[in-house]
Amino acid sequence: MSTCYIEPLGSRIVIELDESPSKVGRIHVPDTVRKAESPSTGVVMKIGPLVEKDLFTIGDHVLIPAYSGTFVGASKEHGEYRIVQSDEVLAKVPQNQEYKAR
Repeated sequence: MSTCYIEPLGSRIVIELDESPSKVGRIHVPDTVRKAESPSTGVVMKIGPLVEKDLFTIGDHVLIPAYSGTFVGASKEHGEYRIVQSDEVLAKVPQNQEYKAR
């Protein structure tokens, strides 16, 4: 997990997206296919002041729709972030489980 300098307002949360694999077996998967319409997983980095206190904690792994929220940026040091409304989160994903979209 990297450091996040973005402070969300209202009922928004900042999520650092997980890196999707660039290879499946020996087949290279292009970015356009990897980021297609399947849901994204990520880690909650910051929580806005109006989000219910029991709903999320920093470090939770969550599942969000592919095109939800606002894309903030990407860099090798800081990763790729999305700012989403707290009610757009589909589910929490246990850390020891791996999610695969169909």
